Amino acid sequence: MTEGDGASVFTDWVRRTRTITELTCSNQLDEPEPWLASACHSLCELDEGRVAAQALVVERNPLTNMRVVRHAAINCRGELPAMLTLLAASRDGFPQDDVGVYALGRFGPGEATCLARRDVVPDDRWSLCGLRKFRKECGVFEFVRAIFPYEIDENAAMVLFELDGTDSDWRPSGELVAVFGEITRSIFDRYHQRFTQRELYRNQLLNLLTPMQQAIAPLLATEMSEPEIALRLRRSRHTIHDHTKAIYKAWRINARAQLRDKWKRPQSVIIPGKDEEEAAVPATGDQ
Repeated sequence: MTEGDGASVFTDWVRRTRTITELTCSNQLDEPEPWLASACHSLCELDEGRVAAQALVVERNPLTNMRVVRHAAINCRGELPAMLTLLAASRDGFPQDDVGVYALGRFGPGEATCLARRDVVPDDRWSLCGLRKFRKECGVFEFVRAIFPYEIDENAAMVLFELDGTDSDWRPSGELVAVFGEITRSIFDRYHQRFTQRELYRNQLLNLLTPMQQAIAPLLATEMSEPEIALRLRRSRHTIHDHTKAIYKAWRINARAQLRDKWKRPQSVIIPGKDEEEAAVPATGDQ
């Protein structure tokens, strides 16, 4: 490669980085999973036709110390069955094989990392591990993975972005790994700014409710009717209605539109003290 060719390749990577970052930063979707799916769509531009992309927001359950996938999104130009299978596995916590810890990253304080598969799992371990076999069966092969640890509500969490090769001959170049790390850092910063404070606020809103009400409230924030929620949660319409009234009281609102607005566009974190005085207001019926 001549010096001119190298400059051209570098310019192309800069252009891709700028384009994908701008697309992500202009994304105005209100919910984390559609927002992340849009980001994944943009990430596929890095090697169009040969990769799929996924994004996971993973938290550690402080009681079980197990990983819990809070949000997950995928995008792939073309057929999706392989990535849908991988997404379902992600929601279940990934196969707990001998490289599971190394493949997903560790919780706790740490720097963000962006690594190709060979840097995460060496070839000698990769050739024999269950994760490789599972991925091959899904139709995905090599990967590049970026992990960004953070804390929410005193719990360890991370956002994981991944490019998955859908071509068995695909190998990520050093330039691609570096650019992927730079782009996903921008995506993570934007995600953190846009959604993390809201997640904290929502957690505090839910802490004002009983366990059953915590299951009902997010559904009330959608277009689902009370009868549809009753069917989803296998409760009577009367029970759902009573819990809805209790949620209104705990959140100091009196209409469904106010509930949607409070859930989707929180303004600040709840101030401890008076806000907890009416916490967990029980409703008539089961809790």
